[in-house]
Formats: sequence, structure tokens, C-alpha cells
Amino acid sequence: YNPTTVPDVRAVLGSIRPDAVHAHNVHEFLSYHTLKLAADKSIPVVLTYHDAMSVEYGKVTDVPEDVVVGEGTLDSLEYQVSPWDQLKRNRCRYFPLRNVLNRQYLKRYVDVGVSVSRELATFLTRNGVPCSRVVHNGIDPSPYQNADGEAFRGRFELGDAPTVLFGGRLSYYKGARHLARAFSSVVEEVPEARLVVTGSADGTAERMTRILGNESDSMVTTDWLSEEGIKRAFAAADVVAAPSIYLEPFGLTAAEGMACGTP
Repeated sequence: YNPTTVPDVRAVLGSIRPDAVHAHNVHEFLSYHTLKLAADKSIPVVLTYHDAMSVEYGKVTDVPEDVVVGEGTLDSLEYQVSPWDQLKRNRCRYFPLRNVLNRQYLKRYVDVGVSVSRELATFLTRNGVPCSRVVHNGIDPSPYQNADGEAFRGRFELGDAPTVLFGGRLSYYKGARHLARAFSSVVEEVPEARLVVTGSADGTAERMTRILGNESDSMVTTDWLSEEGIKRAFAAADVVAAPSIYLEPFGLTAAEGMACGTP
């Protein structure tokens, strides 16, 4: 319950009288109580989940030890969140009563729960959050299909070098360090290969450079790119890397690469 937003949302619902309410990730400012406001007015509520934070405080990184990659189906994974593990990781931030209240709100006041991927829907359902529909994230592919990859290669002096693009947010859970370790092995076999990292050269990029060691000049950082520049980067790459090490709900990086026809 957020007392600074609930009155305003109540006023908006009363003034426009919508036929339905569609909410996206109301973890913070709006608070789950705003869903109750709509339900109290008999307004159908649709909630789209873009991550697992209605159940897990952070990223979902725990995979059951008895699951062997390549055997069975993903639907067989028992994604049961452990309160004990969350307590160890989050300590004083972990408040079990809050979780119970959140689940009650979601069960009572959401008519349709929507996930952006099948795997996220499986995880949410296994942990008591009703999620009966899947609507994948989407992009308009046409601007990507006409992007000038050669202009990007020229700007960053890539020439004809085989290029791997990392277009996501630089972080540990996005797999930045793991990608750097893998790419160091690639350079041993293909010395002319280049790893292009979009975004600012922050501490994560520096750690990636240290992992690459003597091959650090194989990594090219672009700093901030315009929307058009991002499209050109995807078109210029030979491979797009999406090495997340957590339950990635739906990484748009993969879709953007596919829109350019880049593996």
C-alpha cells in the first residue's frame, strides 16, 4: 500500500471509468493495492509479469541440482523458491508476511495474469502466482532489416573481422564475465575476432577487459548509441550473444538480432 499514489489512482479510475485495467510490474510506486481499487469497482484487471519479482527478491539463479541440461523438458523444472535461501541472501530485507499478502492480492484482484515467456509463466505458477496466458514481447522488425551494418563497421574500424555483439545491460547476471571468459577462448582460435560491447565502459567492462588479458584489444566498447546506432550494431554483427545466467524472462536482445537476420 503506497499512500502517495493510491488516492490518485482511485480518482483516475473514478473519473475515466475504464472497461479494463492492464498493469505492468507494479512492484514499487503504484503498489498492488491499486489492483484492488479496480477490482472493488468491478473493473477487470490484467497484470503482465515482466520478471519474477512478485515471488523472488532478485534474479532467479537456482536450478534444481537433479535437473540435467538436455534431458527432459523445461516444463519439468521444479522452480520452487526456498524461503530459507531468500532469508540467507537478503537477510533483513526478507519479510515473509509481505510475500503472503502479495500472493493474496494477486489471487483475489487479478482476473488474468500474463507472462512474457512460457518459462516465466511456469515459474510463477509453481510459486503460487496465477499466470494463465503468455504474450511474448515484440518489436517492429522492419527498421532492423534496413539497418546499415557497414556504416557501423566503418565507424568502429571493424573491417571484415568476425564480430560478436553483446547488446544487453552490463552486469554479472547478464553473463558479462562469462562471455569474456568464453571469448578469450574464441580469440585463441580466431585471433582477428572482435567482441563489441554497447553501452558505457563502466566497471563491468573493465573487469571483462581484465579477463581478456593480453587479448583485451579484441574488445570494442561503443559508449552510448542512438536508437539507429543500436540497429546498425545488430546488423553489423556476425553473432549476437545473450549469455544471461538467470531466468531471463524475455531478452529483447535476441529478438533484435533475429530481426536483423543475425544468429
